[in-house]
Amino acid sequence: MKQVLKKNGQLVLIDFKRHNFKTMADNQKDLWLGFNLDEVKKWLKDLYFTKIDSFTLKDERTKDETPEIFCIIATY
Repeated sequence: MKQVLKKNGQLVLIDFKRHNFKTMADNQKDLWLGFNLDEVKKWLKDLYFTKIDSFTLKDERTKDETPEIFCIIATY
């Protein structure tokens, strides 16, 4: 990250939370069925990000059809 972000630079990461929608893997060739939010935060902490904020994006119209999406904003 040192080569990409300046001090106090921010990384924005948006992805699916862990889920069991295997059709996504089949239809979209996803390698992973989402990610565990706490695990991703630990990875970022291990990479020396100092401030890690997160929130979940929810869309009530599609809650049964698609997995939840998380957003992480991490400061280096």
